[in-house]
This record gives sequence, structure tokens and C-alpha cells, in this order.
Amino acid sequence: MGEDKRAGMYKAALRVTRVAHSMFERKPWNILCAFAAATLVLVEPLAAAAAPVELKRETVQAFGTYIRLTEARLERELAEGTPFLGPDSLPAAQRRQLYERLRAGEVFIEERQTRDADGREIEIPNGMVHHWMGVVFLPGVRLEHVLQLAQDFDHAEQHFGPDVQESKLLAREGDRFRIWMRLRRKKIVTVVVHATQEAVFHRLSPVRALSRGEALRIAEVENPDTPEEKEKPVGNDRGFLWRMNTYWRYEEKDGGTYVQLEAIALSRQIPLVLRWFVAPLVKSAAREYLTHILGSFRRALVETSGERAVARATAADRDYTGGQRCAKLLASW
Repeated sequence: MGEDKRAGMYKAALRVTRVAHSMFERKPWNILCAFAAATLVLVEPLAAAAAPVELKRETVQAFGTYIRLTEARLERELAEGTPFLGPDSLPAAQRRQLYERLRAGEVFIEERQTRDADGREIEIPNGMVHHWMGVVFLPGVRLEHVLQLAQDFDHAEQHFGPDVQESKLLAREGDRFRIWMRLRRKKIVTVVVHATQEAVFHRLSPVRALSRGEALRIAEVENPDTPEEKEKPVGNDRGFLWRMNTYWRYEEKDGGTYVQLEAIALSRQIPLVLRWFVAPLVKSAAREYLTHILGSFRRALVETSGERAVARATAADRDYTGGQRCAKLLASW
């Protein structure tokens, strides 16, 4: 579909929206009909936006620059002894409030952006960078247990499903892991990809650790969960996920362990005529993904252990009550 036709549909959608507003003022129920009409106007360009595209060399190079500058900042933070976790860099009052929210069970998520040495935005031709950071607190959980879960790649789907459908550890050399995963995400359209990743862990101290993950190969799956399922050519697909890097930090303090994830992904650019509509959905999907992944740590290590503790306490109480009855029976003899 040509840009002129897309622009025409976009203008038509705006006209429908204006009509919808006037209709709503007269008869509120008419807004349903107008909204349906606007949706139909947008369906065709949205479908066209999901047509196959090719990952360009200049896109890969620009993303490489973005990653290089980001990792330089991360290395400076460690070398200069600056705050280890993102919340520690906030002013005292904000830092105190955020830690209170984290300890209350909130998963904190914020969007980030890396800029060049002159403070300018890094242009990604024909591509779009998704850069987010999130933190969760796991009360009563030791760092050792967090790392055990983070490295349990053969059972990742049990902890991080349904986003992770399958996971296999391909190889391990010390603290370096090579993993294969089948990832699934649905937001308007369903996307399934096969990703081969490498993860490297570093133990900095008895209470601190970090890890870095990089997707070495990402292939979108065509016709998933059908007999016709197959991988699309790498870099020649719908462009929902071309590259992915993750940077994890773990710190045990305050009677538990904080887990921080900084994730950077590369996708195709959103066509201009659809950006107003699709961009908020993309951002919400990224936020939901990080919230789910970090929340999964809490569910696996905090809520599950809490359920087990309740079960143990109930069993102990049951045994104690039974022991009392037995003692009374013996005394009556």
C-alpha cells in the first residue's frame, strides 16, 4: 500500500472520529457505530504494517552504537562506585518513597533512553529501540535462591510462562550459558519467535551479582502451533523483534533481594500514519512484559514459598493437635 493511500485512510479515520464526537453529543449510543467505522478504516493499513520487511545493515549498525554507548555507561557506573540500583540515584525523598513502594510489593517500571556524547538522540534508520528498566523486591529471599532461579533455563517456561513457552539449556561453561527459547507475545497480533541467547553471570560480592544477556539469533515463527509452522528467514520477517539485550542486577539488602532488569530491544519502525495509534500499544506491551518477568520472580520465590510456609505451619499444627489428643488418651488410661 502506498503512502498516499495510507494518508488518505488516516484522514478518513480522523473525519470519522470527528463525526463520532458530534454523534456522541446527540446520541451517546451512536459512538459505538462510529468507533466501529474508524476501526475498519484502520484495519488495512495496520495489516500492511505487519507485512514482511528486511533488517537493513544501517539499522544494525545504529543499534550497535546504541548498545555500545549503553554498556559504556553501565561499566562507568560499576567502575566509579555509583549507586548499584536505579532507585539509589534518585534524590533522598524520592528514593525513600520508591523503596517503600517496592517493599510494599510494587513492580517499578520506567522508560529509558541512551544519547550520544553530545546529548543528542541516537537515530535508528528503519528501526525503533525499546529501552526499559524495572525493579522488584523479593522479601525474605536470599541472593543465592534468586540466582538459582535465574539460571534454571531448562524450566524457564514454568516460571515465566506464558511469555516463555519453551526453554532449553544448550551449553554451559562456568557462569556462561547458551539458551534456546520459544517466546510468545500477543498485543493486537500474536508474535512467536525462536531466540538463541547467551547469558553471562558475575558475582561481585556475597550480596551483589549481575548478568548480561544477548540474543544471538532471533527467528519469527510463521503459522505457529499448526502443521505448517516454520521459521521465517532471519531479518526478513514482520520486524517485531530483531535484537534483544538484557542487563540484570541483583542485590541482597533490607531483608530480601532486589532484582533489576534493563532491557533493550530493536524492532521495525512504525509507519508515520499509524504511529499515533500503535506507539502507545507498543509501550504498554513493553511495560507489561517487564512487569510480568519481574513479577514472575516474586510469584516463584515469594508467593510460592509463602504458600509452602503456610502448608508447613498447617501440617505442624495438625501434628501438634493430634499429639495433644494422643497424650490425653494415654493419660486417661
